[in-house]
Amino acid sequence: MSRDNLCGIIDLKNNKFKDDILIAPYLPTTNEESYFEENVHNSNYYAIHSLVLSGNSKDKLLYCYVELFSTYQFFIILNENYEGDDIYEKYFHSLSENALFDYSAYKNSIPNADGLSKLLPDEYRKYPKYYIQSMSNNLVSDLDLVRAYAHFKMNTLYSYINYINIKAKLNY
Repeated sequence: MSRDNLCGIIDLKNNKFKDDILIAPYLPTTNEESYFEENVHNSNYYAIHSLVLSGNSKDKLLYCYVELFSTYQFFIILNENYEGDDIYEKYFHSLSENALFDYSAYKNSIPNADGLSKLLPDEYRKYPKYYIQSMSNNLVSDLDLVRAYAHFKMNTLYSYINYINIKAKLNY
């Protein structure tokens, strides 16, 4: 991929990162995605880091979905006028397992969620342009929803860290 395709984050003329990078938060939009996000802390892969690079020449959009600690979830717009080849690359790393894994395993890793993996999207965080634009609009139209989701994800991570710390102390 050419560096020219990263014009949404790099000022190619001045050879530096832009100050006005477009970032949109992820929010689940279906009942299935909500259930997955509310229960992902029960997965043996929790907590994870993931990256998804998606380029769609029809939508003229290139973005990277970034997820850190299963908590910080954002779409970073790399190019709003993308004309390159269609691309979809993904990366998943489990911090608890210290291992790479795939989306299929992740979809199936929620205990007592029989059939959920069939209801989730086939491709992790691959969305059309209008979806990502709607995520960006949530910052303006429903900031309370964005805040509530962020607080939920942070509290889940905080509880998990406490659990790990208590477990480690009990093993002494």
